[in-house]
Amino acid sequence: PGSLDQVSQVRPPGASFAPLPPGVSHALKPANLERTYRDFLARVYTVQLWRSQIFKVVSQPGESDRDFRIRLAQMSRERRDFELDKLRQRYASKFDTLNRQEASARMEVDRQQQQLGEQKMHTAISVGAGLLGALLGGSRIGTIGRATTVARGATRVSREKQDIDRANVKLQEVQQRKALLEEQVRQEADRLVAGLDPQLEMLQEIQIRPKKTDILIRGAGLLWVAE
Repeated sequence: PGSLDQVSQVRPPGASFAPLPPGVSHALKPANLERTYRDFLARVYTVQLWRSQIFKVVSQPGESDRDFRIRLAQMSRERRDFELDKLRQRYASKFDTLNRQEASARMEVDRQQQQLGEQKMHTAISVGAGLLGALLGGSRIGTIGRATTVARGATRVSREKQDIDRANVKLQEVQQRKALLEEQVRQEADRLVAGLDPQLEMLQEIQIRPKKTDILIRGAGLLWVAE
């Protein structure tokens, strides 16, 4: 029967009962039956639950390990997104600083390259003027002056190249610091995600036994089953 209400308290027509064994009638008193059954449940009946140390939650009664992990997976996605956002916020100011330094270093490289181009043009013009003066038979003093100007231009070109090299080195240093920071964040993110994976967690098994005071017996008696 599905419930006590479906149990008939009237003997079916033509049914007969065998006599009870000696001494059983005392044990079959309702109070004794309730106490015996309550002791049996408290001793034998258990509820198995699972506990996640990562998420600090316990499974529901009857929830399997697989179903519990599926529920934890949803919690993991929400927790992962929250923690990754916190991680990005924690490093945001450092990346902002490096991005500004990188942009400034790039502008310096561009400026130095522009200055180098202008200096090369001025030197080329001076060289061309010197050659033209020599071809036209300019004075010796003028030729020496133009040669001096050309030499100075060449020196400036060399300095501009050195300035470009220094600017490029500074840019590379900033880019290297940025790459190292990105790798550090990536490693922390990987550890964070792995630490929140419910499929990798060893769930704690919990066995719960009922207390006698928590057990409610709805009815006690002797039941005959027709064969």
